[in-house]
Amino acid sequence: MAERRVGGLSWPVGSFLGRLPEHDRQVLLCSGGMREYDPGACLVLQGQPGIDVIALLSGCAKVVGVTADGDETIVDIRTTGDLVGEMANMDGGVRSSTVVAVRRVLGVVIAGQRFQELLGRHPAVAAALSATMAKKLRTATRLHVDLLHGPVIARLARLLIHLAELHGLPGDGGRLIDVPLSQRDLASLVGTTEPSVYRALTELRRRGAVSTRRRFVCVRDPGSLALAAAITDGRARG
Repeated sequence: MAERRVGGLSWPVGSFLGRLPEHDRQVLLCSGGMREYDPGACLVLQGQPGIDVIALLSGCAKVVGVTADGDETIVDIRTTGDLVGEMANMDGGVRSSTVVAVRRVLGVVIAGQRFQELLGRHPAVAAALSATMAKKLRTATRLHVDLLHGPVIARLARLLIHLAELHGLPGDGGRLIDVPLSQRDLASLVGTTEPSVYRALTELRRRGAVSTRRRFVCVRDPGSLALAAAITDGRARG
């Protein structure tokens, strides 16, 4: 995961803050107030009005959609450099999902009207927003295809490859996915049950593809994980 380091802080290059030139980034970060969110705290709540946006300086949050019958489904992850709340800011609608801190989050909360002014006065901010929104749509389309088809072990392997690409750091003898996710969270992301994820993780550990510790997964053998990701109807692709 490539990073841009400025003034002691680093931003993933493909993130909203990472795409901004230094001057525009500083203007944006000085346009709001700092706020901390403890694990479990909501940054925004699905169905509620609001057009403020939050630029994440550190921490990690999960984006959760709640169905009509009350079931929760994780739809994405937000980490350092990401923006939260931009969809409602753009169209004026209610929040489309709930965003919950999974580790302590430090963010800059920018009033919705002020953010709109920044978009108008700073083309680089508007360009960064357009690029990150396009990236989110592209990623969502890819995951829709990858995570809804094939046996659970293949879908889980594809998810772990995706998470390692975006959030992986060297550690634990491999590439540690630096996002704390429970087996329930993983099951939600690949559309299956916790027991099925447990069995798939057990098999991936047996193959030496991954190692696990509480709420964390480390990719130890990318080749073995890629083979598992290629499985379809019990057989490898190709």
